[in-house]
Amino acid sequence: MEVLSTTAYLDEFMLNVLCGNKIIGCFARSYDESHIKSERIHLVSSIIGLSQDSEIKKEENLRLEYLKGEGLDPNYFENWSQLEVFLITKENSFFRDVLRLESNYNEFVVNSGIINCKYLYIFHLIPYKEAAVLHKIYETTSTLRYDNNDCTVTFSGDNLFVVRRNSYVISIFCSLDEFVGKYHMKRGNELLDVIFGDYSDKEKNNELIWQNSLFIFYNYMWSNIVLNFKLNGIDISGGSISKRHVLKTVQFELHEKLGYMYKGFNIHHILHSSLSDPCLSSTIPLKEYKKCFKKMEESIAFSTWKRGIHELVQDVKLKDIKLELGKSYKNKLVDMMMHNYLITARFLYVCVIKSFESIINKIKEELLKNENEKRREILTLKVSSKEEELLRFKNNFVNMDIKDIVSIKERLEKEEGKEKEVLNIGTKYIKTPQNNIRGVRNYSSVRTCNKILVEDINDLDNLREEFLKVTSNFGVEMKKIVNQVNTAKTEEEKYQIQKQIENYCVQFEEDYVDNIIKNSDSENKYDPLVVNLFLDLNDKLVKALDNFTHEYEINNYERLIKEIKINNGKGELFLLILALKFKIKEKNKKIEARAKEYSAKLSNIRKITRDQIIYERYSKYIKCESTSIVSRIIYILVNMISNYKVYDKDNDTLETWNISLANLKHLFGEAFIKRAPKELPSLFFECDSIWKEKDIEIITNFYKNNIKNVSEETIFTIGSCLFELIVNSVDIFQIYGPIFENGKRNKYVRIKDSYIADLSLRLVHPNKLPMVINPVKWEKNKKTGGFLNYEYNNIINSNLIHKNRRNLGESSLTVIQTDTINFLNAQVFKINKVILTFLLKEFKKENSLIFKGKNFSHPDTSNFCNLDLDQKKKVSAHNSKFNLYKNILTLAVIFEDVNFYIPTYFDFRGRIYSVVDYLNYQGEDISRGLIEFSNGCVLDINNVLYVLQYLANTSGKSKLTVLNKTKWAINIINNLNILKIHLTINNLEEIFNFNNFKVCDIKLEELINNYYIKELLLDNEDKLQFLGTLLSLIKNLLNRNLKFCTPICFDATCSGFQHLSAIFLDVEMAITSNVADYLIKAEELESLEEINKEDINNLPKKNEPRDVYSQVAETVIKKINIVKDISYKEKLLKLNINRNLLKRPVMTIPYNVGLNTMGQQLISAGFFSRHTECMYKEKDTISSKICYFYSVSPNLIKEEFKGDIITFTNSEMGKFFSMLYSAVYETFPSLKKYIEYLNKFADIFGKLNAPIIWTTPVGMRIELRYKEFKTKKGKSLYDSKKRNSVSLPIPGKIDHKANKLSLLPNFIHSMDSANIQLLVHNLTLNNNNINLFTIHDCFATTPNTMRILNLEVRRAFSLMYFDEIYLKKLHLEFIREISNYEHIYKEDSDGNETSFDLLSCYENYRLFIFINSKKKKEERVKLYLPNLPFKFKWEVVKEIFEKGISNSLYFIN
Repeated sequence: MEVLSTTAYLDEFMLNVLCGNKIIGCFARSYDESHIKSERIHLVSSIIGLSQDSEIKKEENLRLEYLKGEGLDPNYFENWSQLEVFLITKENSFFRDVLRLESNYNEFVVNSGIINCKYLYIFHLIPYKEAAVLHKIYETTSTLRYDNNDCTVTFSGDNLFVVRRNSYVISIFCSLDEFVGKYHMKRGNELLDVIFGDYSDKEKNNELIWQNSLFIFYNYMWSNIVLNFKLNGIDISGGSISKRHVLKTVQFELHEKLGYMYKGFNIHHILHSSLSDPCLSSTIPLKEYKKCFKKMEESIAFSTWKRGIHELVQDVKLKDIKLELGKSYKNKLVDMMMHNYLITARFLYVCVIKSFESIINKIKEELLKNENEKRREILTLKVSSKEEELLRFKNNFVNMDIKDIVSIKERLEKEEGKEKEVLNIGTKYIKTPQNNIRGVRNYSSVRTCNKILVEDINDLDNLREEFLKVTSNFGVEMKKIVNQVNTAKTEEEKYQIQKQIENYCVQFEEDYVDNIIKNSDSENKYDPLVVNLFLDLNDKLVKALDNFTHEYEINNYERLIKEIKINNGKGELFLLILALKFKIKEKNKKIEARAKEYSAKLSNIRKITRDQIIYERYSKYIKCESTSIVSRIIYILVNMISNYKVYDKDNDTLETWNISLANLKHLFGEAFIKRAPKELPSLFFECDSIWKEKDIEIITNFYKNNIKNVSEETIFTIGSCLFELIVNSVDIFQIYGPIFENGKRNKYVRIKDSYIADLSLRLVHPNKLPMVINPVKWEKNKKTGGFLNYEYNNIINSNLIHKNRRNLGESSLTVIQTDTINFLNAQVFKINKVILTFLLKEFKKENSLIFKGKNFSHPDTSNFCNLDLDQKKKVSAHNSKFNLYKNILTLAVIFEDVNFYIPTYFDFRGRIYSVVDYLNYQGEDISRGLIEFSNGCVLDINNVLYVLQYLANTSGKSKLTVLNKTKWAINIINNLNILKIHLTINNLEEIFNFNNFKVCDIKLEELINNYYIKELLLDNEDKLQFLGTLLSLIKNLLNRNLKFCTPICFDATCSGFQHLSAIFLDVEMAITSNVADYLIKAEELESLEEINKEDINNLPKKNEPRDVYSQVAETVIKKINIVKDISYKEKLLKLNINRNLLKRPVMTIPYNVGLNTMGQQLISAGFFSRHTECMYKEKDTISSKICYFYSVSPNLIKEEFKGDIITFTNSEMGKFFSMLYSAVYETFPSLKKYIEYLNKFADIFGKLNAPIIWTTPVGMRIELRYKEFKTKKGKSLYDSKKRNSVSLPIPGKIDHKANKLSLLPNFIHSMDSANIQLLVHNLTLNNNNINLFTIHDCFATTPNTMRILNLEVRRAFSLMYFDEIYLKKLHLEFIREISNYEHIYKEDSDGNETSFDLLSCYENYRLFIFINSKKKKEERVKLYLPNLPFKFKWEVVKEIFEKGISNSLYFIN
């Protein structure tokens, strides 16, 4: 290889520099008072960046342009060096742009005829001293393109400066160090004085040349430029925050220069790329350094290189440091980062040294002036200490990381009396009066006085810290643990962090009192919560618990053994308490050592009287063995009451609500038992040497049989007893009621107002958290999976199948089910930070668009007990939402900076739910809007259609055709006025052309403030999902480097009817529910004897989605039109009978909801309001009845009758509800037949006292065995005179009515889940590891895989039912289960009866069994089994279904 000469080497290097990053900017002098007083200059900047990638591409295009002009092969220069190419072409792409600027400016001056026109100054600033080399390349390029006769060039004596004049343009080439000065902390640089003026100038000087100057920085990062200027007495910022919206002269100047430079070219892409360019950040880019040096960090070479850099910075005299060209001339990103690292290290070293010197000098000055001996002694020690610290810094500098140096710099600046500087880059928007986005500008900012000029990342961090501090102490600490993941280098380290997360959740229960005491020591020793609750009340609680258990602990546990042998219900509770006590003893080894540790920690407060009292109380608290149990009891109760949820059947969701006393006692007992150790702690038996082996065996077996396999009665007894102990000892909780509701009278429990705020902050938190590692995989025969910690798993009930308290049935799984959970558990998610920031700001607003007042507790909360029932419901519902939103945001802030996983589980039906509370994709719109997939996709013309359709879905337009959804979403984008063109379905590809946009970026607030978007959000239930999707779409279109991570979710049209149509092969129902897209009626199907595949293809098809709800609505309207009562009919005709109203009545059928319940659902949904009209006394009775009337919601009234007040009597309302209910059966007459078929089997199983069992198409066996409950008087171990009414299951008794009512909904839910399981199974078989989450009958992924998902969902559904006749399998399974209880017989058409064999055919027979008569026990009566409700030819229907579902465009929509 030929060795380059020194001159050639320098040329080659500088040519590579020209292909690197560049920053182009303008400055304006600000004459603010604070800088004049501090003798510093303040510059307002406006900059753009040219990335290395774009510059290299431009250079390649220039070469191709040259080769094309010369008629040469495009690969001609393939193996040539930069210098060789340049010597031939004499062209450089960037200098060509700069020369165009020169030419256009000179032309402008000549043509304008302006006398004494100002010169344009262009400063070329490089990190190296060889400015002459740069000018040489510039001159060569200029010579080729322009006549240089009018050009003069002047070199400084040392060639460090080159000044070139070309008519009205003066170019200065030099290093930035020479330009700014040599760290003269107060400047004395004549050149800068000419440009920017003296620091003492108080007003604008029109002679200064900054007013017509352009600055080009080569291979510099903006943070280093800002630091360099700062060290020389110049502060750079983006301007006053109060005037950011005003166009500044500096912005205009930059725009004007860029106009000359890129005349005729679109520069939007440059502006846009600048927004995300890390080189333009004003903060020291630690993350970028780390990212760039990641591979180097693993090698010894990096450490050696870094040490060498730090030694260079230290050894060379500061004033003599000049960067010279290195040995490598391959100008890669790493090279640029490496020399910027050198510059940064140099600047930081100077800053730290200067700060130390400044602080030491100030102390010395005070020392000279101060005559007080004690003060002089302190100051002398300070000087000595600082000098030692400075020496340590110098000695350790070579081994320090740059982030540590930054930390020292910031600390010293604070010591100097300075605020932490805000160095950041951001964007601001210039808005038109219509709030449309027109332009964007870049700016940097630093503090110019005691104000923060821009909302930077520190402000956002403060927003999050402030939120956690006022909502969750737990969240503050948990966020610290979770964020350790960002520094973890191995999977093992992440594994240990996950263990730490789970351990902290468990330990928090025991240690939260200790933590509060520790914090009170440093924050507020007289915290009323500490004194009143955890100290005063703790004494009472501990005494009560110790007194309660004392007699069972004395005399070698004689009483305990006696109770266990008698088995009267007391043994379980006392053994459980003792097990927990000894578990804590084992954990802490020695309580005494723990007490000493805290005593030592608090010894510094023992001198003051009040502190002494607290100290003595706390010492007493931590020495007591029962304190941890008491802590857990309070913790469990507070969290249980605050986070209680009830299942909302209407929406299939869990809603937070007030908890009834009976429910609390049961759940509390269950939760307390979950804390029990796996087995009795060995220390329990070791503490007393007199234990008999027989007693040990009795106690061990009793613990295993009665604690780890506990009965419902024991659960309630333990919960009731402990709760009574708490209520009788302290006044934390309030019991109110009874309140009559839903046929029951219940008392309810709440936390008292005097405690609720403090307890919510310090104790309440979501305890079911996401994971930071892939959850442990479940296996078919393995009982553990998901989380790591056994105790944590036990507390949160993280089993693979969550049992229903009412259903004793055991569900069994196959590998398909475990694989499904593992697949879903492996999905990686992240938090949408833009949405989170927006929500945190909204949460502070009094009139929040999103939270609608529920970001604060209800104003009537303090007066809760004096409210009537309806008001209490209103307040409870409001506060439930408040707690819900608070918990969602808490988890989002905790997990914001990491990727996370959401573990899932099955319920007994196979339905999949998230283990994680609050922050999950099955929750509120707010929760779903916050969650994104970690790995996204690039949008293209094909997959963007799914995004547009989803925008329509999240705006209530789900029933439009696919085409109309797309057009509707396009109209949204047009209404935002961010495009230069009018977008249509025909020119949709133009949306990917950046030049068609008027904007470079967009903010969420800008979207919300748009009038058109505001209108869309008013009644939108999916506000956050809509906004998040729209924002992600626009940002991805504006920046093609971004990935689209927002989930796109499509759901089944009406899954209950879809499953029923497929199971019972009902073609008409299938067409209406979009399972099939052929148009054929039942009577037409019956007439078809044979049908060919070609004939099926020729059947007419529908071209738009069908809607079950709308079709039922049409039936209701027909029924209204034939109502005979004129006044009643007139009122009904004013109602808007639409799909929203009919949704609940339609769903009552597949979910077996009765007429009365359906009516209550419609009232609860707000369609109608019930009011008391009067109370009247029934004739000849002493009882009275309430007469109600119902008012219609304005939302249900047609537009032409808006303003009318419509009311119905109780009778009229009942008739209308009945009309809605019957309309479903009238629309689908075959539905009744299918429901009767299943109900008949349910009746038979009931008469046999047998559970109902079925197997799903994917092999999951489900058993319905609902328990029959009976109310009885429960035991009270705490107060033997007191009895509590409790509803307990009757052993061995099945509630057959509940079984029958629940069969249809549970069966359909199991089919929903089977569809998901088969979908995941097929995806796994085909290695389609796509982004995926499911919400029962909804499916979400990223746009790039939505087509695959749509196809696979339909394929899975088809395989479930049409691979073979599932109904026949189900029918045979029911028969088989019945045969386990009674022998089955068959009857032919002639009435002949014979024994039935399960292997024989049954289709031409009627099957029956004999059961005992209820009237006469000895008599046996015949009970017929239902026949299959299916008449059509299987092959014909199968073909229609299979082809129909494969072509159905609206199966999921």
